[in-house]
Amino acid sequence: AGSLGETTPSSKDTVISSKNIDERPSMVILSNMVPPGDVDDDLSDEVREECEEQCGPVISVKAVDAVLPAEPVVRVFVKFRNAADAVKASKLFDGRSFGGRQISAKLVMEVADG
Repeated sequence: AGSLGETTPSSKDTVISSKNIDERPSMVILSNMVPPGDVDDDLSDEVREECEEQCGPVISVKAVDAVLPAEPVVRVFVKFRNAADAVKASKLFDGRSFGGRQISAKLVMEVADG
Protein backbone atom coordinates (compact mmCIF):
# COMPACT_ATOMS: atom_id res chain seq x y z
CA ALA A 1 0.00 0.00 0.00
CA GLY A 2 2.42 2.71 1.16
CA SER A 3 5.50 3.30 3.23
CA LEU A 4 5.28 3.60 7.00
CA GLY A 5 5.74 7.36 6.78
CA GLU A 6 2.63 7.91 4.69
CA THR A 7 -0.61 8.93 6.31
CA THR A 8 -3.94 9.70 4.78
CA PRO A 9 -5.51 12.54 6.75
CA SER A 10 -9.28 12.60 7.00
CA SER A 11 -11.17 15.85 6.58
CA LYS A 12 -11.68 16.22 10.35
CA ASP A 13 -7.91 16.00 10.93
CA THR A 14 -7.26 19.08 8.82
CA VAL A 15 -8.76 21.49 11.37
CA ILE A 16 -5.33 21.83 12.95
CA SER A 17 -2.52 20.72 10.71
CA SER A 18 0.48 22.72 11.92
CA LYS A 19 2.43 21.19 14.78
CA ASN A 20 3.25 24.68 16.10
CA ILE A 21 -0.42 25.56 16.37
CA ASP A 22 -1.27 22.17 17.84
CA GLU A 23 1.19 22.64 20.70
CA ARG A 24 0.11 26.20 21.52
CA PRO A 25 -1.88 26.59 24.76
CA SER A 26 -5.53 27.30 23.99
CA MET A 27 -8.68 28.10 25.91
CA VAL A 28 -12.31 27.11 25.74
CA ILE A 29 -14.93 29.42 27.23
CA LEU A 30 -18.03 27.57 28.40
CA SER A 31 -21.11 29.76 28.87
CA ASN A 32 -24.51 29.10 30.43
CA MET A 33 -23.55 25.99 32.44
CA VAL A 34 -25.22 27.30 35.60
CA PRO A 35 -27.42 30.30 36.41
CA PRO A 36 -25.79 33.48 37.76
CA GLY A 37 -25.04 33.14 41.47
CA ASP A 38 -24.48 29.36 41.29
CA VAL A 39 -20.70 29.45 40.82
CA ASP A 40 -18.78 27.32 43.32
CA ASP A 41 -15.59 25.27 43.52
CA ASP A 42 -17.49 22.11 42.60
CA LEU A 43 -18.28 23.55 39.17
CA SER A 44 -14.59 24.15 38.38
CA ASP A 45 -13.66 20.73 39.75
CA GLU A 46 -16.35 18.96 37.68
CA VAL A 47 -15.32 20.75 34.50
CA ARG A 48 -11.60 20.04 35.08
CA GLU A 49 -12.26 16.36 35.76
CA GLU A 50 -14.40 15.87 32.65
CA CYS A 51 -12.05 17.84 30.40
CA GLU A 52 -8.97 15.91 31.53
CA GLU A 53 -10.79 12.58 31.21
CA GLN A 54 -12.32 13.27 27.77
CA CYS A 55 -9.94 15.75 26.13
CA GLY A 56 -6.45 16.02 27.66
CA PRO A 57 -4.28 17.90 30.17
CA VAL A 58 -5.79 21.08 31.61
CA ILE A 59 -3.62 23.97 32.79
CA SER A 60 -6.36 25.86 34.63
CA VAL A 61 -10.12 26.18 35.13
CA LYS A 62 -11.76 29.38 36.34
CA ALA A 63 -15.51 29.86 36.77
CA VAL A 64 -16.57 33.52 36.66
CA ASP A 65 -20.00 34.62 37.81
CA ALA A 66 -22.02 37.01 35.66
CA VAL A 67 -20.53 40.51 35.86
CA LEU A 68 -22.45 42.45 33.19
CA PRO A 69 -26.12 43.19 33.96
CA ALA A 70 -26.83 43.33 30.21
CA GLU A 71 -25.35 39.84 29.77
CA PRO A 72 -25.99 37.79 32.93
CA VAL A 73 -24.04 34.68 31.96
CA VAL A 74 -21.66 32.52 33.99
CA ARG A 75 -18.50 31.66 32.07
CA VAL A 76 -16.02 28.86 32.75
CA PHE A 77 -12.56 29.42 31.27
CA VAL A 78 -10.67 26.18 30.62
CA LYS A 79 -7.04 26.49 29.52
CA PHE A 80 -5.55 23.46 27.79
CA ARG A 81 -1.90 22.62 27.22
CA ASN A 82 -2.46 22.30 23.47
CA ALA A 83 -4.95 23.34 20.81
CA ALA A 84 -6.00 19.82 19.79
CA ASP A 85 -7.36 19.14 23.28
CA ALA A 86 -9.15 22.50 23.33
CA VAL A 87 -10.79 21.69 19.99
CA LYS A 88 -11.98 18.37 21.44
CA ALA A 89 -13.46 20.16 24.45
CA SER A 90 -15.25 22.78 22.38
CA LYS A 91 -16.87 20.02 20.30
CA LEU A 92 -17.70 17.98 23.42
CA PHE A 93 -19.42 20.82 25.29
CA ASP A 94 -20.96 23.03 22.59
CA GLY A 95 -24.72 22.51 22.48
CA ARG A 96 -24.61 19.97 25.31
CA SER A 97 -27.22 20.06 28.05
CA PHE A 98 -26.04 20.53 31.65
CA GLY A 99 -28.61 20.72 34.44
CA GLY A 100 -31.31 21.61 31.93
CA ARG A 101 -29.25 24.44 30.39
CA GLN A 102 -27.67 24.42 26.93
CA ILE A 103 -23.92 25.08 27.02
CA SER A 104 -22.20 27.33 24.53
CA ALA A 105 -18.49 26.59 23.98
CA LYS A 106 -16.13 29.04 22.29
CA LEU A 107 -12.57 28.15 21.29
CA VAL A 108 -9.90 30.83 21.82
CA MET A 109 -6.44 30.22 20.36
CA GLU A 110 -3.51 31.99 22.00
CA VAL A 111 -1.29 34.08 19.78
CA ALA A 112 2.38 33.09 19.79
CA ASP A 113 4.78 35.60 21.35
CA GLY A 114 7.33 37.28 19.15
